[in-house]
Amino acid sequence: MEKHYYIPNEIRYYVRFPLSVLYQYNGADNLDVTIDDELLPCIIEPLIRGQIEYNCEIIQLKKELDLCLRVNGEKFNPQIIVDNLIKNQMVKGLKLFKEEYDVLIEIYSNTY
Repeated sequence: MEKHYYIPNEIRYYVRFPLSVLYQYNGADNLDVTIDDELLPCIIEPLIRGQIEYNCEIIQLKKELDLCLRVNGEKFNPQIIVDNLIKNQMVKGLKLFKEEYDVLIEIYSNTY
């Protein structure tokens, strides 16, 4: 059974990257290194710094990687994640979506 943590004013965001872009960092065989050591810290660090309640779930699709972020919507501005990914040169191919009424609305896209 999946465990859900209560997050006040919960809003879901999806951070999406093409796997082909993520492979460019450390190779396809080291995707776990890219995700664990480079991508996740860039996404999680601004949330921790801002003391924003969150939960992160990794969803790997056939050609893309989605990170589902459940965050406190009153405290969260998605631009903090975009800015941190830009600063760490991890923004290539990024698409950011906000879930509203079970529909994903694209709020940021970086073409590559």
